Amino acid sequence: MPRLKGFLYLLPATIIALFLSAAFANEEPMTPPPPTDISLEQANAVVAAAYQKAEEQGTLMDIAVVDRGGNLKAFVRMDGAFAGSIDIAIRKARTSVLFPFPTGVLGELSQPGEPLYQIEVSNDGLITFPGGLPIVDGHDNVIGAIGVSGSTVEDDHEVAMAGAEAVLADELQPLEIDTSTLLGQALMAIDAAERKATEIEVPMDIAVVDSSANLKAFKRMDGAFLGSIDIAIKKARTSTLFPFATGVLGGLSQPGQPLYQIEVSNEGLITFPGGLPLVDANGVPSGGIGVSTGSVEEDHEVATAGAQAFATQEIAVEPANINLEQAMAVIAAARDRAIELDTLMNIAVVDAGGNLRAFARMDDSYLGSVDIAIKKAQTSAWFTMPTGTLGELSQPGEPLYQIELSNDGLITFPGGVPIKNSDGTIIGAIGVSGSTIENDHDVAIVGVEAIFADELPTLEADGESALDQAFTAIYAAQEKAVEIEVPMDIAVVDSGANLKAFVRMDGAFLGSIDIAIKKARTSALFPFPTGTLGELSQPGEPLYRIELSNDGLITFPGGVPLATGDGSSFGAIGVSTGTVEEDHEVATAGVDALAGQ
Repeated sequence: MPRLKGFLYLLPATIIALFLSAAFANEEPMTPPPPTDISLEQANAVVAAAYQKAEEQGTLMDIAVVDRGGNLKAFVRMDGAFAGSIDIAIRKARTSVLFPFPTGVLGELSQPGEPLYQIEVSNDGLITFPGGLPIVDGHDNVIGAIGVSGSTVEDDHEVAMAGAEAVLADELQPLEIDTSTLLGQALMAIDAAERKATEIEVPMDIAVVDSSANLKAFKRMDGAFLGSIDIAIKKARTSTLFPFATGVLGGLSQPGQPLYQIEVSNEGLITFPGGLPLVDANGVPSGGIGVSTGSVEEDHEVATAGAQAFATQEIAVEPANINLEQAMAVIAAARDRAIELDTLMNIAVVDAGGNLRAFARMDDSYLGSVDIAIKKAQTSAWFTMPTGTLGELSQPGEPLYQIELSNDGLITFPGGVPIKNSDGTIIGAIGVSGSTIENDHDVAIVGVEAIFADELPTLEADGESALDQAFTAIYAAQEKAVEIEVPMDIAVVDSGANLKAFVRMDGAFLGSIDIAIKKARTSALFPFPTGTLGELSQPGEPLYRIELSNDGLITFPGGVPLATGDGSSFGAIGVSTGTVEEDHEVATAGVDALAGQ
């Protein structure tokens, strides 16, 4: 019986009522009112109570609330909370409403040898460690769920419990945060947008992302479209990845226009109106706001109200990020160490937000390690710790078992290490893959230490290796970009269309990372300049919609096949951030440099 009592204690009240009803079958059952979805007022109260509990703990949390269908209703990421916990908090909430139990209960049943082993791979990925709880109303109806992530699973569960209980209070308390904080500024923009939406009588989904395009805050007004959740977030991301109003970008992506089909990049962009860049009172780029449910004119009007409110404040904290000189020093030192160890490595450097900064694949290193190196770097940046440390916590029976299934896939074995500046602020991370995990970690550590050298090492491209040839093309392209005063993302792939080398110049668009790589891949898969392929893929032309193949192609100019001086095919170069004419000019400079060798 004690085991039964302990189990019942963890279940939502509705499940307990159903379980106990058999014992009282002779009594006339009480009929509760039909269940309803959690309202925005209730969701705000849940977030407020959870936020307050996190502050009491001294922890930094991502807090998500979903409705009965698992659809996002409200979200906040406290300043300094892990970017990797955005996805985890939302998944915990979804898990706890899809299966109305605390996530930790489900997790106990999904360990190796238990009856629900590997349930995490269902439903597009579940999270089954503690921090997710169903939310029940005063009639014991499940009306939604909360998911919390950012600290120990015990802290996460405690914060989630405080949030879940908030809907039962006599008076619902709203979330009030100082507007001098980053989160306060984001919520001020959302509140201003919400007021405008109320004024024009159109309920909206409203999202704000930070300068790294990671979700910062979200609200879905009662009555707003469920399909607009994703659209609002994508509009905010689009306007951060490319700092324009989404409608401006959309005008350039129509058939026959320079950026036709740009929407297939970056895991899907939204380019109709309703997304705007956010800039503070000093004009500092600070992320983006996205709004959806009304007409595009109404969406833009509501987004504008939010952006204008945001622009009244100075940015609370200037984000620290690794620059290109530092990133290349990390790559150079890591490559030199790999040569000393007689190993062949893939080496990736990302900024503090997990966005790729520089990459190098040593000749004959594993192709499968391209993705692993990048994911190690991202994992280490998103959770601000070495990947091996996270891996120890994700083993069977450990608190974060199966965390790897979040964030579109994490890598938690050694080889990823955060990069800090002199005051200890994390400015990025390195990921290394290609040898033993001991060697991967060793090479990563040497790379991290490079930014503290009296003189930053440089990666010379003066040899005959394929990697040197790739950087010969990149450096020439970079020199042309400096000459025309347009910072660029520049990628080189090999003849198999696999990433060989990459740099993102200071000031280049985040959204152009994916585009530069896709341009290079497109020109390697189909050995033509991307612009040539683009002419054949317009509506009515023979290759219409070819962009939807191969996990997404980019067919506007900026990708060009590469060949060495003897005419041997090398792969291709892809360039993005400027006009398509500028992109092509910079790519051509890289082509000419390699052909001259």
